Amino acid sequence: MSAPQSEEALTRLLRRGFYLAQLTPRPLRHVVRCTLPEQEFEQLLESGASLTAAMALVGDGLNYSLTRLGGGKPAEAEVWFPNESQRSTASGPAAQFAIFQAWLQCLATLDESADFSQWPAGLPVRRRSQFSLHPRSTEH
Repeated sequence: MSAPQSEEALTRLLRRGFYLAQLTPRPLRHVVRCTLPEQEFEQLLESGASLTAAMALVGDGLNYSLTRLGGGKPAEAEVWFPNESQRSTASGPAAQFAIFQAWLQCLATLDESADFSQWPAGLPVRRRSQFSLHPRSTEH
């Protein structure tokens, strides 16, 4: 995804980011997850609270740093995985643009050969069966 150029574009990309977070593979769900349910996230987007929505995407599992520079300078953000020294850095015209772009760059650093065993394990997620038992119908 390229850097958003407008608030409307950012809103669309935040929505896509939310769904991306929902598709996170199980071993990473405790790290990459939105801290809000979908309805609350949508309410933030509808009310124009894109910074709060972007921060909810970063969640509690990732580390971040956000610097708001004055004097017309862009905001800067860093996002990184726990126990990792490599930080993904981005800047934007406002904090919400910078934090979202840094979050995307951080996720892009995931590598198939990465060792996730050093990260604390999340709580297991109970899965519901997609199938249910139905009483057998009998004809008389």
